[in-house]
Amino acid sequence: DTQGLGMFFRYGYAHKDVNSIEHFWSIGAQYQGLVPTRDNDVLGFGVAQGILSEKMRYTGVTPHRETVMELYYNIAITPWLSISPDFQWILDPGGVFATTDSFVAGLRVQASF
Repeated sequence: DTQGLGMFFRYGYAHKDVNSIEHFWSIGAQYQGLVPTRDNDVLGFGVAQGILSEKMRYTGVTPHRETVMELYYNIAITPWLSISPDFQWILDPGGVFATTDSFVAGLRVQASF
């Protein structure tokens, strides 16, 4: 049975002389079969954060970190086709505190052949 709660965590590091994102982490969870009679649908939520290196200095502004929160619901239409409404809230885009947060809504379509 594939239904139930699944969780993940990941962390990545790249030396600041090599990459503009020095640290990256994400954590999240998804639940398959939460809605009765919709055994293959998946509800998921995750948070990710990129911590920028000192290499990312732009015009006197020191970038710090960018955080993204994401919520999605994967709807299994057939065994080979699914659609997922997806919502993302981006805090401090580009890692600059003075910027306005962003909200992104999307729709994914996945077909497996």
